[in-house]
Amino acid sequence: MSKLVFGTDPEVFVTERKNDRDFAIPMPHFFSDYGIVPVEVDEFKKHPVLIKRDNYKIIMDGVAFELNVKPASDAKSLHSTISNALEEIGDLASKFGFNLTIKPTVNYEFNRFFKPDDDMLFQCGIFGCDKDKDAILESYDSPEIDAVSHQYRYGGGHLHISDGNELVNVFPVAFVKLLAVFCGNYAVANSKYPTLEHLRAWKYGQPGRYRIQNYPNKIVGVEYRTPSNNWISELSYIEGMLHYANLAYEALKTKRNDIITEYIDDTIKAISDTNINLSTQILSSIS
Repeated sequence: MSKLVFGTDPEVFVTERKNDRDFAIPMPHFFSDYGIVPVEVDEFKKHPVLIKRDNYKIIMDGVAFELNVKPASDAKSLHSTISNALEEIGDLASKFGFNLTIKPTVNYEFNRFFKPDDDMLFQCGIFGCDKDKDAILESYDSPEIDAVSHQYRYGGGHLHISDGNELVNVFPVAFVKLLAVFCGNYAVANSKYPTLEHLRAWKYGQPGRYRIQNYPNKIVGVEYRTPSNNWISELSYIEGMLHYANLAYEALKTKRNDIITEYIDDTIKAISDTNINLSTQILSSIS
């Protein structure tokens, strides 16, 4: 079996706790109110870089603090890099009296932070500014949505996978369907926050969401976007996610289209409804 390389760009939140709910404090708030200067700002001010280290970057993605971590072929290395990045965000949050929150859904008050002509805060009121695809819903067109009045924001745990241009970039749609059956169900079955998963599912948690990504050295891979950030904070969850990704790849390699045929309909239902029991049953059947 080819050696897979894994990366992730999970989204986490800096929050304050009010009335037993977590309310996001947007990254631009740190820029404007606390005098923190980004180390990089892109042309469209969509993803400024707050922190840049050898193995990871911390960037703005709307309200969220997004981690761009160095790819790895094993769970321990990936977990170590993620942990270092999370520790740095946690230290920054606590410095100003806030919390690091790794949950699929948090609350957000747009009007509290709105400032006219602030391009960065404007990005906090948009869903879908970067388009994605859906391997299951052929009619999906990734619309941009005005989220100014929307009360929630959502944290993804996107899984990047490449195999050195052997199969992943040749059969991305089939691979994403297999990832849905294996990794999508694993993420649901092991979620610590099923209610918050279900809130996220309508937009970002549908089973077939993905992007084609171009990596260094002309390597093309897949970014599987369905899982929330639930799996990134514990080594055992990361090990499970990579284990099931390898099983999905083995099924792709051995042309196990029967797995897609037999399980995709139940997988769609399990992930869309955050049905932990059904996801667990599917995993038990295919394992």
